[in-house]
Amino acid sequence: MDFGYFEPRAKARKGIGLKCPIHFCIALCRMSQNDLPKVILDAAFRVHSALGPGLFEHVYEVIMAHELRKQNLEVARQVPIPIVYDGLEFEEGYRADLIVEPSVIVELKSVEALLPVHWKRLFTQLKLKKLWPWSID
Repeated sequence: MDFGYFEPRAKARKGIGLKCPIHFCIALCRMSQNDLPKVILDAAFRVHSALGPGLFEHVYEVIMAHELRKQNLEVARQVPIPIVYDGLEFEEGYRADLIVEPSVIVELKSVEALLPVHWKRLFTQLKLKKLWPWSID
């Protein structure tokens, strides 16, 4: 199994400064396409260029899913991630903002800076979906 982790960094691009108000975390697991991270990042930059900063995450999520589907990618929004414990499934779990090509979780954040709690949320989702084999302590 090929597990990887990818943290995008803001890059200077035409029309986009170094500080991008749309922060997102992408966890890559079982990648079969090497271009998938680039396609996702390019879509995020297109969304940011078109919509600009300051909107709620839900708006970016809807448009980001649309952009990815235009690239013929399989995208699911607000996917429930249940907690499984002691043979029981609890629906009190989390929801992934986007799951792309069943191997990538995209967690969108419309904040000025990513905090440790944002990473913890992503790692929790990965662990609950059994896509993250390492400890997150």
